[in-house]
Amino acid sequence: WREVIAAVTLDRITHRVTSRILMSRELCRREGYITTSMEFSESVFMNGLALSMIPCGLFRRLGAWICSFPHRRKLEKAVKEISPIIEQCLAEAASGRRKAENVDAIDWTIELGRSQPGESNPRRIAYQLLHNIWAGSAAPGALVTQTVFQVLMEPDRYLETLRVESRKAIADHGWSEEAVQNMPLLDSFIREVGRLYPVGSGQFPYYFPPFDNPKLS
Repeated sequence: WREVIAAVTLDRITHRVTSRILMSRELCRREGYITTSMEFSESVFMNGLALSMIPCGLFRRLGAWICSFPHRRKLEKAVKEISPIIEQCLAEAASGRRKAENVDAIDWTIELGRSQPGESNPRRIAYQLLHNIWAGSAAPGALVTQTVFQVLMEPDRYLETLRVESRKAIADHGWSEEAVQNMPLLDSFIREVGRLYPVGSGQFPYYFPPFDNPKLS
């Protein structure tokens, strides 16, 4: 057995999976990209928190520019990591050599920007993709971690039932979207975990006051 930090490991796995769609097939397997994009995503929140603490005044903009230097440095590293792939995709799309099975967020962004001047700039596309991966990978990673912990807290109650359903769906439909659509118990379990333990900067217990409004009874 090898001990790992669950949150870190599952967050990295989820980041790889979401990057297959929100970035590209080439990047989701590249260790350099995974490391730099995760460092960038983590710095977004911390940089925003730090900037919110700078008092208003004449030098707020200068202070914000200085404080955000580490974040801008990580942004530049991430842009340099993904720019060659974006330029390659732009060249393939222009020549008609882009394969249909490689469709991902890079292709969508290129297609959406065809009719708008400046939107086909590789750097601008990189900014858009990094924004999407920041928004789309952190929360799923936290939800997967919480789901795993909740299953393992009561394995006799949940684990075997979810395992049987998953095996049957994969046996009937293979590794496909249709298989995912045939896992209602797993879907319900994940939804309930998200309801009881919502992803956020803090955990707040749910409280429902008694329903005693005579006007609505």
